[in-house]
Amino acid sequence: MAAAVAALAFGSRAPAADANVTRVLCRLDAIGRPAGSRRQAEAVRAFAAELLARGRPGDVTAALMDLGQLVCTPRRPACEICPLAAICVARSRGTVARYPRRKPRPKTARVCVAAACAVRRGRALLVRGESSPLRGLWQFPSAEGATPAGAAQRLGRELGPFGIALDRSGPVSSARHTIMNRRLEIRVYAARENGDAKSETRNPKPAARGRASVRWFTPERLEAAAIPTLTRRVAIAAGFLPES
Repeated sequence: MAAAVAALAFGSRAPAADANVTRVLCRLDAIGRPAGSRRQAEAVRAFAAELLARGRPGDVTAALMDLGQLVCTPRRPACEICPLAAICVARSRGTVARYPRRKPRPKTARVCVAAACAVRRGRALLVRGESSPLRGLWQFPSAEGATPAGAAQRLGRELGPFGIALDRSGPVSSARHTIMNRRLEIRVYAARENGDAKSETRNPKPAARGRASVRWFTPERLEAAAIPTLTRRVAIAAGFLPES
């Protein structure tokens, strides 16, 4: 944007390339670098520099910005009325829709998750997430692993400081959830208080979690809380919340 202002207001020959200009130039010269990459930015700026008029470079910048906003739009560009259609490489190849080239989507990763639903006097234990993308949000205690068994073993260890243990009968239900490129395969376990650690369950050890990071929710309170979809799905799978 600074380069555009310099060109329009002060006649600077510094090439400017906002989203509209980038789209126009990528199609005009069939620049196939991935969107947002340094190589694309360099190629677009180099091409823009070649097009700048020596006398009034701001006119070229303004024209390209208007062309991208009004004619060379992201979807259904009006190529039939474009003044640059005759020299547009992408149009000549019939590949306008391919430019700018999109970033390749990351491969979807399968992640095994074990989640615990510990209920005491009608309330379920939830903790605040400590890692992205659920940092700070309420969720059921959970752990990831390469296999379902590995995730369950890790979860069992992490529940120890709370005075809680997974029920040995195995998972009570399962659920699936996708976050970005992570496909979570969730097994939900019932959890109970350890026989020798009931007092710890009422007040989880501060070393494991601060009190502000642990809370017991009634179904009504959880239903009304601002919780992520993953937490709601686990609650429904565990039978703690009804299916909506």
